[in-house]
Amino acid sequence: MNIRTLISIGLLAVFLTGCIGHYRYESVGTLLDSSGQSQDALLYWYADDGRLWYGKRYVSTDSDVTMIICGSSPTSFEPGGPSDSELQLYSESGDRQIARLNAQRELTPIADPQRLVVGSSCGQLTLEGSAITVENLTEGAVPEVIFWCDNAANPNRYPRSQQYLFEAVNRTKVSGNTLPEDVCSN
Repeated sequence: MNIRTLISIGLLAVFLTGCIGHYRYESVGTLLDSSGQSQDALLYWYADDGRLWYGKRYVSTDSDVTMIICGSSPTSFEPGGPSDSELQLYSESGDRQIARLNAQRELTPIADPQRLVVGSSCGQLTLEGSAITVENLTEGAVPEVIFWCDNAANPNRYPRSQQYLFEAVNRTKVSGNTLPEDVCSN
C-alpha cells in the first residue's frame, strides 16, 4: 500500500466515526382531571445524541419537556427552581396554590389556597423523588409529575393535585421535530 492510500483510509475512518442522531423522547402516563376522571397524558422532548468526528460524546436538548393531556392544550416544563435548571411548570393568571411539597417530597393540602403571581411554580418533574433537569431524563428513566395548583375559572388547566408516575422513557430516531402520535388515540 502506498502512503496516499493509507492517508485516505485514515481520513475516511476519522470522518465516519462522527454520527449524531435526532431523537424524540416520550413517556406516557395517566392523570386525574379536576372531576376525578382518568386522562391519558404524554411527556415528550427532542435531543441530538451521538459522537463527534473526533470521538467525543455529544448530547444537546432541542426543546423543553412538553406535556399533552388528552383533550387539553400542551403545557411545558421549563428550567427554573432553586438550581435554575430543574424542570418546573409555571403558573398563569388566576392560578391558586392548593398544596405544598414538604421536605419529604409529599404534597400537603393548604387550608386557605393562595392566589399565585404569574410565573410561580405549579408543578415539577422528578425522578426517584428528586427534582431533575432534562439531561436526567434518559431512555429507561421513570419520571414522576407533581402538581399543586388549580384554577377555579379554568378547572381543566391542571390535573388533580397529586403525584403521578409515568412509564419508562422511550427514544425514537426522528427527522426534525415531528409531533408524537395523538395521546387520545390510545
